[in-house]
Amino acid sequence: MALQSSGPISIGDIQAEFGGTNPASFSEYYRGGPYVPNSLVNAAIPTSGLIGLGDFHGSANEISQSFTLTAGQTQAAGKIGIDTFGYANGIILQANVGSISPIVFDGVTIRGLFGTNFALNIYFLGNHIGSPAFTSITINGATLFSADATSVFAEPSTVYSWLRNSGFSNGGVYAGIITK
Repeated sequence: MALQSSGPISIGDIQAEFGGTNPASFSEYYRGGPYVPNSLVNAAIPTSGLIGLGDFHGSANEISQSFTLTAGQTQAAGKIGIDTFGYANGIILQANVGSISPIVFDGVTIRGLFGTNFALNIYFLGNHIGSPAFTSITINGATLFSADATSVFAEPSTVYSWLRNSGFSNGGVYAGIITK
């Protein structure tokens, strides 16, 4: 949960959000240090030098990363007539389609982000059941939460799926943000 965007903030509030040792000290809470992620939401927190309580308004213990999806098109394997749009690395849909940049989020490879007119899927390399690879993804005007997805481990990836139209089209370029 993010710290409030205005009003008084205490060192205790900062410690509750980011963790840290007792007694709490500002030197623990530089952006990119041991407790505060170097992410977009924490851009106001300095990486060194003078630091104050006001620098923490709206900050959060989360990692966020912008990405760009360029959608390709293929048909879902074995599903004649079901067009699939997005990015897949050849293993997922048995075809290399589209692209995503960057392809790694918080050290985990994104193996696919694609959809149809009835589902949106994202694939992360590794087993992330019980410890999601992300918290939310915002793309094409929608914010989707990992907690609301159907998720399964399908060796070697964890698949998150939502029943919704992706709205992707062949050649479309979509900006997104993924958070954890």
